[in-house]
Amino acid sequence: MVDAEGFVLSSTFVTRTDTTLPDFNYVDLNPGDSLQGAIIYSVFEGVPPAQVNWGDGYTTLSVVADLSAGMGPAQPISQPPAATEVTGAPTAAATTAAVASNPDCAGLVEWGLDLLDRITRAGELTAPFQDGDVSDLTAAQLADIAAQLRVMGDEQAASNTPAAAAEINTIMVDQFYYPLADVVDDIATAVAEGNMAGAMTAMQNAQSLSSVFADGGAYDTAADTLEATCPVETHQLNDAG
Repeated sequence: MVDAEGFVLSSTFVTRTDTTLPDFNYVDLNPGDSLQGAIIYSVFEGVPPAQVNWGDGYTTLSVVADLSAGMGPAQPISQPPAATEVTGAPTAAATTAAVASNPDCAGLVEWGLDLLDRITRAGELTAPFQDGDVSDLTAAQLADIAAQLRVMGDEQAASNTPAAAAEINTIMVDQFYYPLADVVDDIATAVAEGNMAGAMTAMQNAQSLSSVFADGGAYDTAADTLEATCPVETHQLNDAG
């Protein structure tokens, strides 16, 4: 859940007197089965909820209900770039003929391709538990995934970043790769201890990382600035995507 001020809210446990609708139990369901239950959230006093979201909490998140504009079909919200807005794969001819619109934009295409490849690999790494089920993974496997995500953060930090893209590069390193690696480490620790409640809490914490890519978030704002600074390069990337 996201409130009207953009904060991502996590579910919590409370003692209720009215249990006509029981607490929701996190269990595996067979195809076609359904389950009903109450999920309680801690909210800030005086700040109304704005969205109810659903997703893996790592690379995607969908809006189930927009409480500020009424109910509507689920739709994706902003997320790590995947050949949209800022990243893409220009053709060789476009790369050769391109003239930087600003010296600070030189190398943006190559940097963007590198960024896209790394994001794709991060998605593949987290795919085994994006459904919230870690029962098929060992603590050692999760720790290895965390280590690989941390290496990706190191690679992103060391990438040949154009001056115009420095802010986005920093956001990806400090607000995505490293925090995601830390959260996966927390999941690994919980699994090693047999603490499934702790693992669920860590997964919920991972969902908060998605807020950096929300409309008006840090990434979205930096991407708008980059597009204004480097219109030629971002146009190539968008066309290629």
